[in-house]
Amino acid sequence: MLRRRASAGAALVLALALLVGACGQGEEEVPPRGSAAERHGERAVAALTRAEDVRARLVAASDLYGLRAVGDARGHLAAARATYAPLSPAVGARDRRLGVEISRAFSLVDARMRRSASPARVEEPINLLTGQLLDGALELVLASAARADPGVRAEALRRTSSTLTRRFSKGVGSGGGRGTARAHQHAYGLLARSQILARGLSGALGPERDPVVFALGSIRLEAYPLGLSPRPPTGAVVGDPPRVTPPPPPASRVAALTGAVRAALERRFALGG
Repeated sequence: MLRRRASAGAALVLALALLVGACGQGEEEVPPRGSAAERHGERAVAALTRAEDVRARLVAASDLYGLRAVGDARGHLAAARATYAPLSPAVGARDRRLGVEISRAFSLVDARMRRSASPARVEEPINLLTGQLLDGALELVLASAARADPGVRAEALRRTSSTLTRRFSKGVGSGGGRGTARAHQHAYGLLARSQILARGLSGALGPERDPVVFALGSIRLEAYPLGLSPRPPTGAVVGDPPRVTPPPPPASRVAALTGAVRAALERRFALGG
């Protein structure tokens, strides 16, 4: 029974991934081609990529707190705050109130985690950070032309997928310990943000939409079928003897899939570099 449910769940994950790619397919955009950093400056591309890494850490923190892995959740929250820190001076210089609100939101999440608040109470300020507050920060540090250019988001996706490759490889390595576990968790957050970036690029991806969506959906299906919850034992059925928990896919498999994402982006946007 559990085996059938796992198979059905896996099929549902992949179907949803493909549906995400199909959403908003209206009239196809014709994206600019060439280096986004040359059009808008490296600082703009780096700022968006950094913001996505902050969000990836917050995704991991939220999901882990929901699983009551409080130590790991707080570790990713601290990493998110440290990753955001280089953006903070520019945000504060342009909008002091927003800078203060972002700092307070990070502190509020940590305080609620330390007090063992309910997952919903922790998720509330995390959602505020991930959405409205970081969106506001990016409006301040990115020119409107850069925000409107799908090539900037495509380059951010390319870089995020490269970081995902490295972090997943570390997460399935033989080192063990908290660093290995947190790399695997970080890769999960990076995957979640990669899928969101791909969804936002849906109209601009054109014929490369399906290769990108399929590759990212395959990573989700194979590496994180239950998110950050423990992977179920192979063929687990009530009354069966204990079975071995299946390992995640090898790093080479995830590297091949993220490589397919980057190849599709290069074909569509000629990002260079």
